[in-house]
This record gives sequence, structure tokens and C-alpha cells, in this order.
Amino acid sequence: MKLLLTFSEMSSYAASNYGRELEFSAVSPDTLKVSFAKKVILTKVRLSVDLRVERVEPALVCLSYSGNTGVEMIISGAVKMLLKSEPKLAEAIIPGKDNKISVDLARFKKLKPALEKIELKSITVKDEGVEISAGLK
Repeated sequence: MKLLLTFSEMSSYAASNYGRELEFSAVSPDTLKVSFAKKVILTKVRLSVDLRVERVEPALVCLSYSGNTGVEMIISGAVKMLLKSEPKLAEAIIPGKDNKISVDLARFKKLKPALEKIELKSITVKDEGVEISAGLK
């Protein structure tokens, strides 16, 4: 089975749930660009980060991120803050070296019932969105 999350759906979700205006675009089949505006002194600066799908296993997703040094430091700090403020996430979101993050989907209680029946096969960045492919066990 395949699920397509369109870039416009993801942008709308980020805006309505987190108050963030994010823009998404495809870089390659394994890389997604996320852009956002950041107010710096009196002007807005557009920043972006590339998220690359490094590896996909039935219940594990390994990602890497790259951008300029400032953006990489912001993401690294934000992940550390998130994991400190939400200890339960620390079991599922594992920061690695060289701007890598692993997400163990089986550690999310709400996903456990679904992961008993399906397994993740791939995540592919398309021109219109992100396609998630899974199969029945």
C-alpha cells in the first residue's frame, strides 16, 4: 500500500498545529528540502534544511539533515531540547553522529497496533510530496 503526503498537506498541518509556515520541495528521491522564514533583527531570512532518508526498515527510519552551520546547530539544539522536555520521545528518537537521527517507530505506543500488521518498506520524495510504502505482514 502507498500513502502520499502532499507538500501542501504538510505545510497546512505545520501551520495549523505548530503555527509555522514551512515550504517543502523535492531535491531527489531520497531528499526533501524544508524552508522557513526566520526573523533576524529587523528582517526575515529564508532558511532551509535538506532531510535525507538514509535507511528504512520495517519499524525504523534513519534520517540525516544538512544546511548551513547555523541551521544544523539550531536543529541539533532543538532535538536535544525536545528529548529533554519529552523523555518518552528519547526512547524513540535517537540522535546520532554527523547530523543523523534514527526514529524507532515501534517505541511509539500509538503506532504499535499498526506495526503489528504492517511493515514500512520505503519512503520516497516525489515532485508533489512524500510517498510512504508499506506492506501487510
